[in-house]
Amino acid sequence: MSLSLEIQLYTEKSCDDLFLEDMTGLYVAGTNEGGYGPLNVTINDITQVFVEVNYTALGVSTLFTFDVTNGLITSAGLSLDGGAVTDIYPFMTSYDWPFTSTNPLNLTTHIWTNTLPTFDDMVYTVEYSVVYTPGSSPVTITTESSSLIDCKTCCCVSKKSVTIDMNNTEALVAMLVPTAYLQTAKFAADNGLIEKANAYIQKAKDICDQNNCGCGC
Repeated sequence: MSLSLEIQLYTEKSCDDLFLEDMTGLYVAGTNEGGYGPLNVTINDITQVFVEVNYTALGVSTLFTFDVTNGLITSAGLSLDGGAVTDIYPFMTSYDWPFTSTNPLNLTTHIWTNTLPTFDDMVYTVEYSVVYTPGSSPVTITTESSSLIDCKTCCCVSKKSVTIDMNNTEALVAMLVPTAYLQTAKFAADNGLIEKANAYIQKAKDICDQNNCGCGC
């Protein structure tokens, strides 16, 4: 058996930022044989962690780089599109690694640097890599995950829909359009059709903006 990385991307209820949690867990025979442990790779074996976040609708990405010693982060940097690295170590509130439910990694907060793109509705793809050196050469293990963020658009469609008079059939039918765009964006994202998902979420956003129904919620 070998280490099998697993990550989860999620937002909190306020939907202000995107978070990453390392769900790999510890090795357990029969139930989690891909986890960190002596039969695979231990947490203490890992010396570097890389997290690349792709803002797919914008065509830009950020790269987090962490040096790790015995499960503790000793340095942390962040760069945008391969540019200069910003030292984010002073802004970290926890130096423990892996990133668990008690110390998830905030991928989009402007606490790191104000040059990050605005966190908005679109598909985000994340590549998560860990590095260890079993011999003379380092080995990298990588996993990927993606998430369609639709918080503002969904909120907007919801708020607009409940203001419509139930007897106003024309208005109710009109709201089916952004609702359909939103649902189709989800279906597209579920099937890995990132460009299509972004196109449909943008169409729904455009309708919400035109109707001024509170997309900023």
